[in-house]
Amino acid sequence: MKIALDKQAHFWSGLAIMLSGSLFFGWGIGLCIAVVACFAKEWFDSLGYGTPDIWDIVATLTGSLVGTLLYLLKEAL
Repeated sequence: MKIALDKQAHFWSGLAIMLSGSLFFGWGIGLCIAVVACFAKEWFDSLGYGTPDIWDIVATLTGSLVGTLLYLLKEAL
């Protein structure tokens, strides 16, 4: 199954937002920032500025969770 370029962009965006936020505030706040950004973007899309898609949320949250696991793994080593 070929993953759409849009979903890949959402995954990497979630990862980047989480890791960027965690540089300054820790992994918990970084994860919260990524989740809020994810839902804010889809809410903005639902206002008519884009196409809201549940799979965009899933892809962004997946990237955020991968970022969290990477951060926690780094801290454990």
